[in-house]
Amino acid sequence: MKSDSDELLAICTAIEHETGALYLYFSELFLDMPEIARMLRKMMVEKENHVLQLQLAAKLEQRYEVDAFKNIDQAQQLLNLVNGLQARAREYPPTWRNALKFAIELENKLSKFYADTALVFAEDSFNSVYMAMKSHDEDQVLAMTQYLDAPTDLTL
Repeated sequence: MKSDSDELLAICTAIEHETGALYLYFSELFLDMPEIARMLRKMMVEKENHVLQLQLAAKLEQRYEVDAFKNIDQAQQLLNLVNGLQARAREYPPTWRNALKFAIELENKLSKFYADTALVFAEDSFNSVYMAMKSHDEDQVLAMTQYLDAPTDLTL
């Protein structure tokens, strides 16, 4: 029987996987814009790395401290949001600007969710890996924000 913590980790894994799939889709939409496609593909790879890290966490013998039961609903809502964004983006492909704005908003929601529901491990080494994941995501958001804020070349 799955524990609440295991269920929470499974949902978090699905969130990361589906977010990666969304970023891959976005990158494929903008193949004619190599810098944007590369940025989005890099984010997709990071999400897949997060999936592997969460799967490792699920396999750890040590127990983690988390009020998983109350966070499962929040995680499920976030997964539903990601799935809804995927469906909407496939039905109405976004502009590159809107794709980056979606990604920034989604990363901010993910960061807040993980900050509020962070699993605390007895082993500090996994906690530091988790914090590195969060820090890298914040760096990606900053890069996307800077790209959006950069002046555009309007010469034809």
